[in-house]
Amino acid sequence: MNEHMKFGTKTELPRQRPVIVTGGTRGTGAAIARNLAKLGHPVAVNYVASKDAAETVVSAIQAAGAKAAAIPGNVSSPVHIEAISTAAEAALGPLAHPGQQRRHHREDRSC
Repeated sequence: MNEHMKFGTKTELPRQRPVIVTGGTRGTGAAIARNLAKLGHPVAVNYVASKDAAETVVSAIQAAGAKAAAIPGNVSSPVHIEAISTAAEAALGPLAHPGQQRRHHREDRSC
C-alpha cells in the first residue's frame, strides 16, 4: 500500500512536480489526471478541441483540493509542445522532466 493512502485518514502528500496529461479530457486520460492529482502532482490537462471537457476534469481535481489547469495545444506540433510546456509551467510551476531526471541520476552514479 502507498504510504500516503491510509484508510480513514487524510495524510498530507509531499509536494510533487507538475505534470502534463495529454488526452486528459475523458476516459483513461482523465482517470490518469485525477490519480496523479491524488498523488500530489499539480496537473495540466492538455486538450486540442474539448475545452469544456478539460475544464470539467480540472474542476473535479480542484474540488478534491489539488491544483490543475486546462492547457490548449496539439502535441503533434513541436511549436505547440513548447507553448503547452510554457503555459503549464506558468500555471503550475516547474514541470517534471523524466529525461533530465535520468540524466542527473546517471551523473550521480558516476561520482
